Amino acid sequence: MAVVTEQAKHYAAISKKYHEQPTNEKMGILTNYMKYDARIERMTIKKLLDKLSNGHNAIISNYELDHNHSIRFVSSSLIMIDVDDDEEVTDPKQVLNDLKDYCTGLFYTWSHGIKGIDTG
Repeated sequence: MAVVTEQAKHYAAISKKYHEQPTNEKMGILTNYMKYDARIERMTIKKLLDKLSNGHNAIISNYELDHNHSIRFVSSSLIMIDVDDDEEVTDPKQVLNDLKDYCTGLFYTWSHGIKGIDTG
């Protein structure tokens, strides 16, 4: 039996909702939350893209912590690519259309449309 892509579920750990991109100390807090408190769950592409488009961060993988408390990826059934286009030459919707046979979806993050944003 084949599974329809929209019904397939993928492992992901989702953060709480942020209203702006976390930087500096808040990024450290987020990293620790994702390591120690976030629950990995299986979710549909639609739910995952909705979360990512609305201020949540995610680790799109089944993972565990190793003996050094570093994240060790166990498995993943999905790949996401973050395209930072400072030159503004890429049309994301056109790329999605061009790759429609391979691409699952498209989402924007906080820095979309902000040229040269410093996130560090």
